[in-house]
Amino acid sequence: MKQVDGETTLNLLGMDYLKEASTFGALSSEAIKELMTKGTIYLLQPGDLLFRVGDSGNSFFVVLKGTIEYHHALEDGYEQLNELNYGDLIGFVNLITLTSRLGTATAATESYVLEVSDDLFYALHCERPVDFGLLLLNLARDMGRRIIYLATHWAKQKHELHN
Repeated sequence: MKQVDGETTLNLLGMDYLKEASTFGALSSEAIKELMTKGTIYLLQPGDLLFRVGDSGNSFFVVLKGTIEYHHALEDGYEQLNELNYGDLIGFVNLITLTSRLGTATAATESYVLEVSDDLFYALHCERPVDFGLLLLNLARDMGRRIIYLATHWAKQKHELHN
């Protein structure tokens, strides 16, 4: 995993591309630029570790390009729970619940991710309250979609076990 310049990555990917990401939906160009330049951008190669079980949960990540796999820790190993792609986020639940990471995230393909620290998240709240509200709504929608997916997946597995 290598840290790369936010301004360079913004120019490489382009504002129009970033505005299409579900996490950034309806945010102003200024807010996206602020996140990209004040956040931390990482370039990961396949197999690179983004975070592991027990790491601090004081930030979340937005997948800007590529694919990140998330494996949840179990008593006897790990189970892949999710594959995250362009626009998806990972780690937001840890940020809002003030908990450490419960799983491991690794790059499946060459990937760019944006890390939004708790300090940057708070600064956006103070300096750009409208954009912060939109971002929070986007993050809540993503959490809701994941809850629905996991509930459906769990119900399907339970049904298959009983049949």
